[in-house]
Amino acid sequence: MNKKLIVIFLVFGLLLFFGCLNEGGKGKVNVNVRETGGENLEGAEITIKTRTSNTIVAEGMTDQEGNYETELTLGDYTIKISKEGYENTYLEDKTLGSGGISISWALSPKTPVSEETLEEILAKVDNINSLEFTLINFDGTESQIYQKNEKYRFDTKIKATVNSKETVYDYSGISDGENKYYSYEEEINPGFTPFMTFDLIGLSKDALNDSKLKEIGAEEINGKTVRIIEFGSEYQKIKAWVSEEYGLIVKTEFDGGTIGKLEITIKNIKVNSVEDSVFDVSEYSLIPQ
Repeated sequence: MNKKLIVIFLVFGLLLFFGCLNEGGKGKVNVNVRETGGENLEGAEITIKTRTSNTIVAEGMTDQEGNYETELTLGDYTIKISKEGYENTYLEDKTLGSGGISISWALSPKTPVSEETLEEILAKVDNINSLEFTLINFDGTESQIYQKNEKYRFDTKIKATVNSKETVYDYSGISDGENKYYSYEEEINPGFTPFMTFDLIGLSKDALNDSKLKEIGAEEINGKTVRIIEFGSEYQKIKAWVSEEYGLIVKTEFDGGTIGKLEITIKNIKVNSVEDSVFDVSEYSLIPQ
C-alpha cells in the first residue's frame, strides 16, 4: 500500500479515536475550598445541581488540599459548598464549557445573623415602591419582571408548537393596575394570551401575615445572608429564602406532587428604580376580559 495512504489512514483513525473520547460533551469541574484566612478546607461538601431541572448530578467532599474534581456534561449548574461550622454558599448560573471550569472559594465561619427579627426583615418590603428582577422558573424559563405600585409587566419567551414544529418566541404582558391587561407577542401563535403574575412584594407580605410562619435557618447566596423560612398550609408548604437586605424572597421551594420538588429563583434585583415608561401599552393589545 502507498505510504501516503497509510499515513492518511493513521491520521484519520487518530481523529476518530480522539473524537470518540470527546463525544458526549463533557468538561471538568475543579473546586478549591479554603477558609477566609487562606487555609485549605478538607471535608467541605460539594453538591452540584442542574440549573434547569434542579437535579443533583454530583456530590463529594474536598480532599486534604481542599480540592474536589468531577466531570460533567456541558451545561449550566448551581454549586453548593457547605461545611459544618461555616456559612453555606450557593454559586448560581455556573456554565461548564469544553475548557472546564475552576472555582476557588473561601468559606466564612458561621456568624450570627443580624439582630433584626424575621418580622422586621419581611416588613422592609413596605419601603419598596418599584421592583425589577429576573425570575428563573422551575423549568429553566427566564422572565424579566417589573412592579411599580399596582402596575406589573413581564417579558418572557414562550414555547409553542406551530405547524408541528416547536418554536420559541417573545411574549410580554402588562397590567395597568386598574384591572386591564395587555399583551404583546410575535405573530406566531395568534390568539395566545396568557398572563403571568408573580408578585414578589406580595409574597413577602403573605409570609409575614402567615400564622404558621417559622424560621428554620440561615445561609449565604452569592455572598448575601438570607434567612430560611417555611410558611403556607399543611397541603402546600413553601420553603423560602429571604434577603436580609430587602426582605424579599429570593428563592422558593415547594412540592410539585408527582413532579417532585420545584424551585423558583430570583436574581438581579433592583429596587425603586423602575420608570413609568416601562408600562407603556401603546404597542400592546388589550386582552378581552
